[in-house]
Amino acid sequence: MFLCLIFLITSLHAQDIIDQTTDLLKSGNAKGLAKMFAPKVDLAILKPEATYTAARAEQLTADFFLDNSPVKAKVIHRITSNPKFNFAVIELTTAKGTYRVSVNLKNNGTHFELDELHIELQH
Repeated sequence: MFLCLIFLITSLHAQDIIDQTTDLLKSGNAKGLAKMFAPKVDLAILKPEATYTAARAEQLTADFFLDNSPVKAKVIHRITSNPKFNFAVIELTTAKGTYRVSVNLKNNGTHFELDELHIELQH
């Protein structure tokens, strides 16, 4: 019973972290996203993926939001069944177009960190 309760709480928290990420994307809040970043982030914003420090990833994300003012965001797909790993695909609509955003969140033992962020133009 106790293990079921832990799993339920972890699952609810994982859903919350994806919803929180979606809300930050919708509001164009690079600073808020950066608070979730792992120390190193695999980032691909309309370019091939590269690994950046959290500070540099924040700058690049902020630049994207300056050029692409978000209008709405919705979760298309989420994986929260693993307590150590969460993944989501989010459709982000901006003033300039619609983007497919994928996020990977890893549990570092105390909380989830966003360690991968990919933003690509949706076809």
